[in-house]
Amino acid sequence: MRTKPLLSRYRVLVAPLAALSMIAATVVATPALAANPPIAIVGPAEWDLPTVPSANVFMQTGVFQDSTNTYNASGQEVSTASSQTYEGISRWAHLFSFKSTPNTGFFWEYLQPEVYVQLPNNQSASGLGDPMFDFGVYRNPTKSLTIGVQQILSIPIGQQQVTNHAWIYLPSIILDWHPTSGAAKNFALDGTFGAGVFSGLRGVTGAAAGHAPGALYYAETSVRYQMNSWLAPFVQNVYQTESSTNFFQSNHEDDIGAGLKINFTGARWLSIWYLTGASGANTGKTNALYFRFVNIF
Repeated sequence: MRTKPLLSRYRVLVAPLAALSMIAATVVATPALAANPPIAIVGPAEWDLPTVPSANVFMQTGVFQDSTNTYNASGQEVSTASSQTYEGISRWAHLFSFKSTPNTGFFWEYLQPEVYVQLPNNQSASGLGDPMFDFGVYRNPTKSLTIGVQQILSIPIGQQQVTNHAWIYLPSIILDWHPTSGAAKNFALDGTFGAGVFSGLRGVTGAAAGHAPGALYYAETSVRYQMNSWLAPFVQNVYQTESSTNFFQSNHEDDIGAGLKINFTGARWLSIWYLTGASGANTGKTNALYFRFVNIF
């Protein structure tokens, strides 16, 4: 039985880990040092969305990022003072549809990040991050294809040490293709392609106050293989780039990884995966372990 995963972000998802760049700006004065692109929390089968009259979903994502290396402006990997990030992202989603629009579904989602960062020199930052609201619409033109759009808004009301200090708007295109017959019927492809815009920084002091980070562009793709009814290994690629402004430098990173999706039932599963940076510039290197538990009720 093919499971029906519902939303996962931002890593549309999205912006909870962007808070780390602001922490870096506050603590070590290098706003581009945040590794682990937010879109990375998008898990396997993220957009394999059914058209249903009504369904509720709870998801808990966990992230551990061990930061020991960064990419400099030339793209060279250099060692840096070690820091560790532990983050939970609690998510509540509701899917629904209308009889008047067949094969078309809608969803809304609330995401609440919980963050703890262990910084060098025994410094740390922790608290509830900025809440995010997500709304999307998708269509199932065939049994094997889902395509849609989503819009995420991050509101800068998290605790001072872990807020993004900026409003963030993240629209994206979402895609899932899973052949139902033929030689490729056990394979599936997921994709998330979008951009992000930021307001000027608020609640900060110093030269960064009022400046907006550059426009963000990101792409996430994953390919999974359904070995049997309960096990699906997958590979993932995540790319993110941010343009420069008169205050912030441009940065980018290309990540690769792999993981495993374990189905307990058609309405409950666990995904575990690892991502590492393959190349980048002006950013910390991703070295992160993820898990996500999904429960549909």
